[in-house]
Amino acid sequence: MSIVSDTNSTQMCSFSGAPELPPCPDITETPKEETKAKKNKTNNKEKMNQFIKRQMNDDPIDVMMDIIEENKRLRKELERIRLMNYFDINTEDSSDIEDESEVDEIGIDKIDEIVNNRLSKIKEGNKIQEVHHQIFFYYNSLNIILGKQGTGKTTFIMKELIKMNKIEHLYGAVIYVSQSAGEDETFKELKDLIKTPIYGMNYEKFMPTLIQYYKQPQEKHLLIILEDALFALMKEDKTWGEIITRLRHLKTTIIVNMHIWKSLNPSFKTQVATIIIFKGYSKENFNYIFRQTAANTSGFIGYYLYLGMNKDQLLKIDNLTGDISVIKK
Repeated sequence: MSIVSDTNSTQMCSFSGAPELPPCPDITETPKEETKAKKNKTNNKEKMNQFIKRQMNDDPIDVMMDIIEENKRLRKELERIRLMNYFDINTEDSSDIEDESEVDEIGIDKIDEIVNNRLSKIKEGNKIQEVHHQIFFYYNSLNIILGKQGTGKTTFIMKELIKMNKIEHLYGAVIYVSQSAGEDETFKELKDLIKTPIYGMNYEKFMPTLIQYYKQPQEKHLLIILEDALFALMKEDKTWGEIITRLRHLKTTIIVNMHIWKSLNPSFKTQVATIIIFKGYSKENFNYIFRQTAANTSGFIGYYLYLGMNKDQLLKIDNLTGDISVIKK
């Protein structure tokens, strides 16, 4: 065996009396695959940097809403994959279930049909349902507006009532309750713009009046606005408890203006349908509020949206759907 060197820099390997072998690879050089991998890695990093730069130029709230939507999509996809895996693993079990359903001696399908027919007769007005997609509260629900003094909570509510002028709704009257018996300047200035009959009264007169009202059968719905009602809702109160847990049967919607979420009775918090949060709360206060909601996103994303709001925006948390959004004040 002999090794023959060529005048070229490339090393050659050969055996005596045998055909020449191809050039031996130079181990000092980086393989093309490795170079290509490094190049791809660099390109991916550059693409990611460009993507981040583009995102930074967009409205932060729009970006975060996109992230929330993407999270929802990913959750659905993961659930789909999980179910596929489950049915693949439990093929025999699922076939057993199908076999059992074929021998339905009780008549489950017939029972479902009867129950659904009966429930369909329940009037729409007796359900917790949307008033309008541009109005933040639901029929027959408890809703909270959180904001410090002077942030415009009353103005926001009055605007919502003015919106109802433009739609058909089920409310027959609005009761505005405050310590000053409806003498709030904002209330006095704007109440004439509301077509639905609206009455102002103080808390002392309100509860006896409400109890008398409920003693009579009512076809129309009642909307109650409680201005800074912490003292009424922060303590255990049998009457309030009965009202708040029976809003659907009483055809009543309640909107509460307040500054301190912590002061609200814990049992009432579980009944809240929507929460509106004004700007001005610290991260600590916001996280305390957010943890006690049914939002389907993380507190980090919630606070990011809250932090990015301008002075004309509010954060809306829908406990019925889990959605969180930024709306116009």
